[in-house]
Amino acid sequence: MSAELVPQFIQAIDNVIAVVRAAGGVPADIATMTAFVTDVAAYRSAARDLGPAWRARFGRHFPAMTLVGVTALVEPGALIEVQATAYLAEPGAPR
Repeated sequence: MSAELVPQFIQAIDNVIAVVRAAGGVPADIATMTAFVTDVAAYRSAARDLGPAWRARFGRHFPAMTLVGVTALVEPGALIEVQATAYLAEPGAPR
């Protein structure tokens, strides 16, 4: 299952980053992320594969993270769902 989780994780964080960019932000503006996973053990075993994907998108930025194990997600076949909070400064304000 961890092999299926990795592409879903990548798509989820790409979606989060796309929303932040559409609002005028950058990945470093993401303050918190919560990952809801249906298999915590699979998430942990995929950590080596998730790391490079994370670094390619966030570099050395590490928002506060929470991992929550759930029995199911709304989307059929979904193994992970990511919720994020970003702080976007007013236009022209220092970051």
